[in-house]
Amino acid sequence: MSLNAMAKRIFRPRHDYIPGTQIFSAIDVDRIKDELRLEAKGEEDGHKNVPPPDATSPSSTELEIRRRCDNWRGTTLEEARRVLEIYSGRVKASSEGLEVAKLRTMAKRAGLDLEQKATEEVALLTEPEREVRRKTEDFRKFKEKQKIERSPRPPLDLWKALTPVALVALLEIAANSYFFFEAGNDAGILGAALEAVLIPAINISICWLIVFWGVRQLWRRELYRKLLGCAGLSLLLGFALVFNLGVAHFRDALSNFDPDAAKAEALGALIASPFGLASMQSWVLFTVGFAVSLVTMIDALAYRDPIPGYSKYDGYRQDAQDAFNEERAHAVESIAEAFETHSNELVATRQRIANAQSEAIEIQKRVEHLQSDLADYSNYLQATSEELATLYRERNVSVRTEPPPPHFNEPLWTLEPMVLTAPVQEIESDISRLRDIESGMDVLESGLTELNAHLEAAYARLNELSSFELNEADL
Repeated sequence: MSLNAMAKRIFRPRHDYIPGTQIFSAIDVDRIKDELRLEAKGEEDGHKNVPPPDATSPSSTELEIRRRCDNWRGTTLEEARRVLEIYSGRVKASSEGLEVAKLRTMAKRAGLDLEQKATEEVALLTEPEREVRRKTEDFRKFKEKQKIERSPRPPLDLWKALTPVALVALLEIAANSYFFFEAGNDAGILGAALEAVLIPAINISICWLIVFWGVRQLWRRELYRKLLGCAGLSLLLGFALVFNLGVAHFRDALSNFDPDAAKAEALGALIASPFGLASMQSWVLFTVGFAVSLVTMIDALAYRDPIPGYSKYDGYRQDAQDAFNEERAHAVESIAEAFETHSNELVATRQRIANAQSEAIEIQKRVEHLQSDLADYSNYLQATSEELATLYRERNVSVRTEPPPPHFNEPLWTLEPMVLTAPVQEIESDISRLRDIESGMDVLESGLTELNAHLEAAYARLNELSSFELNEADL
């Protein structure tokens, strides 16, 4: 065996096809000729007049050609079935879950779920709404009872409220420190400073409490509260007068007595002659202390609305309103999220239908091309078998001494049509159903419309809950 023949035998392909990218590959005719030794076999059989002139069946070489053609046909049909299975899988995957009944159920479920979500959120708002209604009604009754026509005065920030008092307190501390030290406090400047701090602290704290809990009652409509307010105002003025006069007398007494004796002397002088202060410095000290009491009164009245209870009722109402509004905002957000989830599902399914319809059109064309390719490949296999048979027969006839058998003038093999009727009909039926899902689009469009209607109804149910926002007339 030559090296060339040995190389061909070693490196020849294991199949009868020429490498390519087509679904149905071209037959490697030259390889088949070499493998079957058609020319040599034809010459050998022709010298032996095989097959004989009266033969009715093909020779072994012709039968091998037919066997090869049968294999090619079977392989081709198997490959076509495999391709159809792929197409069928794509069709089934595209149409999965797109049955109109399922789509109608999906759309109905989306609307019912959104409605149920709205019902749950409205139920959760019932108690906060009831609380706002109750506290709003309490607020309105309080306004009517007190004949208030203005809105509540907003409370001052604590630091703003303390600033005026702190300034006058510093003034009183400075005055007390100076005048007590000047009067001859045996404890020195430190002792004078301690007394100076303690005196305004007592003055301011007691005046603040009397104003806040007593004087403010003057603004209430009830008679007993007005009397209480009058008593508070009298108490405030009396305290401010007596306390600051006592401080001034204490300053006078320090000039002649030690601090302990000065306190007793000051108390006696206050009782005997309240306004009988001995020095101008003591009058200045009294004036500063009394001014601090008045500033404290004004500051305490400005800290909150002067009508006791008005800010409290308004605060209760506003807290309940804020809690209700927060819950309602959460409900709106929750319903919106549920709507978005269902809406996205319906829109995505609608897009799946559009994609499935496009897929159906594409696969329909591919199935038609596959059928056309099968028909063309059938003719190609028929021509290939004739080419191989003709090569053998011509060499056989050229060396024969007897006439060739009659079948040499007939086709070696009449190929049966390569038609996959059942698989094609099945996939065409699936494609037909896939292309007829237009009604599913109508179901989804209707579902989206109903879903939007459910959303509007949900928001309407939330809006039916009173917001309890008071207008200017109410305030």
